[in-house]
Amino acid sequence: GEVHTSPGGTAWTVLWDPDPTFAATCLNRTVRVKPVGDLLEVPRLVHQIAPLLQSVGVAADPERSRRLADALGSAGASRVVPIGRMAWPPPEWHHDGRPPLGELVRWCDWEGE
Repeated sequence: GEVHTSPGGTAWTVLWDPDPTFAATCLNRTVRVKPVGDLLEVPRLVHQIAPLLQSVGVAADPERSRRLADALGSAGASRVVPIGRMAWPPPEWHHDGRPPLGELVRWCDWEGE
């Protein structure tokens, strides 16, 4: 593998790992880059970290992204997003699959006409 770091510090780290299987990362602006033959292999490769899987950034055409999002959701991901938007989830995002703002509100359901 290879390690690429931000100049003069640890603001970010990129790890190239030739092993396609996934494991939990050390977080803190660290990303692992792994080779796969086809993006649709990724859901199978991440099954062992499913309880930890949150956002998955995807750079693919819309049709492929939709198919991948379905498979990643089944594999445990709670958010599949274009890679450039990973750091900025919308306010209504379901963090870990739950609505964080919804937990702060007492709801009243009206079931009228």
